[in-house]
Amino acid sequence: VPYELGVVRVLDFNSTLQRMSVVVRQLSKSHMELYCKGAPEVLLQLTAPDSVPSNVWSVLEGYTVQGFRVIALAHRNLPQRLTWRNVLKVPRDKLESNLTFIGLLVLRNPLKAASKATVQELREADIRTIMATGDNVLTGVSMARECGMIAEQEPVLLLTVSPPTAGSQPTPPLLTATITRSGHSQNQPSHIVDMPSGVQIERYPGYHLALSGTSWRLLQQYFPQYVGPVCCRGTVFGRMSPDDKSELVQQLIDLDYITAMCGDGANDCGALKAAHVGISLSEAEASVAAPFTSNRADVSCVPLLIKEGRASLVTNFSVFKYMAMYSLIQFLTVLMLYTFHTNLSDPQFLYIDLGIVTTVAIFMGYTHGRRELVKERPSSSLLGAVTLFSVLLQVLLVLAGQVAAYFYLTVQPWFVPTNSDDGEGGARDVSWEATVLFLASSLQYIALALVYSPGHPHRQPLYTNLYLLGAVLIFGLFSIAMLVYPGPWCSIMLMEDELEDSGSAHTVYWLFRFTLLLMAALHFVSALVTEDLVTKSKNVKRVFQWMQRKRQPKNRYKRVLAAMKHDTTFPPTERPIPPLHMQ
Repeated sequence: VPYELGVVRVLDFNSTLQRMSVVVRQLSKSHMELYCKGAPEVLLQLTAPDSVPSNVWSVLEGYTVQGFRVIALAHRNLPQRLTWRNVLKVPRDKLESNLTFIGLLVLRNPLKAASKATVQELREADIRTIMATGDNVLTGVSMARECGMIAEQEPVLLLTVSPPTAGSQPTPPLLTATITRSGHSQNQPSHIVDMPSGVQIERYPGYHLALSGTSWRLLQQYFPQYVGPVCCRGTVFGRMSPDDKSELVQQLIDLDYITAMCGDGANDCGALKAAHVGISLSEAEASVAAPFTSNRADVSCVPLLIKEGRASLVTNFSVFKYMAMYSLIQFLTVLMLYTFHTNLSDPQFLYIDLGIVTTVAIFMGYTHGRRELVKERPSSSLLGAVTLFSVLLQVLLVLAGQVAAYFYLTVQPWFVPTNSDDGEGGARDVSWEATVLFLASSLQYIALALVYSPGHPHRQPLYTNLYLLGAVLIFGLFSIAMLVYPGPWCSIMLMEDELEDSGSAHTVYWLFRFTLLLMAALHFVSALVTEDLVTKSKNVKRVFQWMQRKRQPKNRYKRVLAAMKHDTTFPPTERPIPPLHMQ
């Protein structure tokens, strides 16, 4: 006789209830049955005590600490008087009560091949990783050890918040911690032991916190003063509901962490949306909430996204500083020339604006991100003190270069200054001053294009950007050729007719021209060294912090971690912590 079941009602999985049920009827029987599956911690509370084996909790712990995913199964025979019409109206909590425990379903969900390598890469780059999972917290700890989020020698404190109890002897909520460590090798199970009396947590540097979703909610309700420390030290958060994940991400953001979230299911949508960077690992529901969707269903996309993001940030800052310097260089050039009643010609403006600056600014963004993920973070403040100070130094170097070129011009015996009494009543664009400052500023634009195109540590070297390299070489060689070997071929740039009238067009002033070229080379070296020393110097940053009277870190999580070093009561490894109003 075939075993046939008719499905009468499906109680869908609910992340808050952490269980799913189905009401069925065997065609040969007159009554209906309910089968339920869910988290063992939840389902065992709904089953009849006499149906639960006495060793179920130890068996459950034995599987979870080995990284197995455990689901509890239960069953109930519904009353015969309950018809299929009535069963559709019965509340869920009444159906899912007084269940008979069937057993535990043990599943193995092995790590993906890329997970361990990705976590190791992030850890070497000093990027913190956190696991927020719907599985048992001990399963999460085991998987965290396996993938490298927690090193084998690093202890894990299991944080527990017990709810208050009422009755004749009510008890307050208590915050306690036990330590879980690997008892043997990595392939053998972990075990939980109580912290020995008198042992201080400082003997276990680099400890991690782990807690369940229930403890997380109770922690926010009764111990809000410890939410910050738990977020700063927590690595594994188990049995987390969608709301719990979203709240965790928001708490990390409130601590000034730059937070990225990876998820692949509908339960992760809230956290993906709340995070600074949400990455969906599937094209299902999560991809709607996340701004990024990976075409690979693993976390190997995270380092790639970080590297590309850092490269984009560095590129944006470089283009910003280059365009700012372009405006300032041209302002200084025009200001000096107005003093001499002259100005750049239209072809010179066109060569600088449309030729050099526009081409360089476009091709700066073609440099790819670096293949390695490094510890060093790029500057995140566009108008920070260090960034503005470096721009100021570059402005002074540019000004010194142009002033030096002008004064070197004035001491030449053949120099004829511009006559302001030309009767035209305006500035002239044909003069030695305009020609020399045009050549000097052109080389300065090209020099700063190289200075503001850094490779290490977040981008690939300049020579990999063939477009930018070609543009710099073309305009650089063209500008040098105009300086060293002027002639009719560039008369439209250098006002050759005026120079010929003064008798200097066919006279080669090699010493003067090579001295200007040497000045340009000296400016390039000075600008390169200044940018490298100022932007990467920790001493310069400390000086500005001292000037701003900065006495503590800007980020809140750093202040929380510093305060935890002086807190002898947390983590509560020796005695439980009562609520703040009872201390």
